[in-house]
Amino acid sequence: MTFRPVALLVLLVAALLGCASPGPSPQPDGAEPTDVRAEHAPQLLLVSIDGFRWDFLERTETPHLDRLAEVGVRARRLIPSFPSKTFPNHYTLVTGLYPGHHGLVANNMWDPEFSALYTLGRRDEVANGRWYGGEPIWVAAERRGLRTSPYFWPGSVAEIGGLRPTWVDPYDGDVPNRARIDLVLDRLALDPARRASFATLYFSLIDDAAHRYDPDRAPEVAAAIRTADDLVGYLLEGLERRGLAGSDETSGAPGIDLILVSDHGMAANAPERAILLDRLVDIETANVIDWNPVAAFWPAPEAVEQIYAALHGAHPHLSVYRREEIPDRFHYRDHQRIPPILGIADEGWVVTTSQELENNPGRFPGGSHGYDNELISMGALFLAAGPSFRSGAVVEPLRNVHVYELMCHILGLPPTANDGDLAAVRHLLRSAP
Repeated sequence: MTFRPVALLVLLVAALLGCASPGPSPQPDGAEPTDVRAEHAPQLLLVSIDGFRWDFLERTETPHLDRLAEVGVRARRLIPSFPSKTFPNHYTLVTGLYPGHHGLVANNMWDPEFSALYTLGRRDEVANGRWYGGEPIWVAAERRGLRTSPYFWPGSVAEIGGLRPTWVDPYDGDVPNRARIDLVLDRLALDPARRASFATLYFSLIDDAAHRYDPDRAPEVAAAIRTADDLVGYLLEGLERRGLAGSDETSGAPGIDLILVSDHGMAANAPERAILLDRLVDIETANVIDWNPVAAFWPAPEAVEQIYAALHGAHPHLSVYRREEIPDRFHYRDHQRIPPILGIADEGWVVTTSQELENNPGRFPGGSHGYDNELISMGALFLAAGPSFRSGAVVEPLRNVHVYELMCHILGLPPTANDGDLAAVRHLLRSAP
């Protein structure tokens, strides 16, 4: 990694670890009082930089992220859950459940019980709590009298378990990234009885660039990484400016813990690595709900074996499974939304059609994710710093299913049933639980 000494950044990171004194707390209009227990609760900010592959720290200069890693703890990579897609893994991070257990099994999915389709463009379904299993951490926090602001996080606009976050923000990609930071930090900086105890931030700029350009070589991706690093610097500066960066030990005021993650990595594609489904099967009969690189087939029940026979072994870079044959390690068999037939492309291969390829000749080179979650290219970012975390530690790869237990421990919340284990992440903490 590279590091450019920046005096201000050093002060900010020192503050993050508890050396700064609290400053004034701006109070946005419309804030309402809440349970007094929030006055004594820790505060945790979870930040996601979508598509930030674990090794992007080495691609270009990232002084703010490098410094954060130096004073906090960094995992060599964060292993996503299968499929290594955005919505499934963001929801895994906040529930501790595999996608095959919490129900967000893909970005696009069919529910045979509801006879309904979930896609990111269907705002009414995205806001419908029937799609979201488990209990996200903001629901657990709200249930115990804490205020939460899961800003632009999958599931955060829905009522889950009868509760919504204190602040509900429907996704709007046009909101500038620095404005997102300011809004969330203002909520964290309210007076102790009204402030957010748990908040999130989300940025898509690296995912956007790496889908469009070669994630391994394109200067546009390197530029996006540098911009993301600048945002982290702006975030740290904002924490310091609002007096959020540390705790005043004489008064016992809690400090801010920061966990910075990504949901998945990225693998480079190429035109010669295209799997053309229309050459293998009748697309309409196969009823493809989700495409690339994990294809979800929902044919009529009487056509399942016919479609499976047509696809199985038809392409050397497409593994095809009946639902009950999906490998155990994916934890991806039991939920009703997992399709009767699943196709998984090999790393770097794209599932598409002849017409789609012809109509979009400029889509390559670019990157994709969703592949086998154990692939190194799917590895994500994990950095953490603050009063709860060790300093200057580099640890072996972590599985993202454990992050929920870690966050519950920091906030003092009893975790609900999940697939994670606090023992798998206790070595990140200053004091073992």
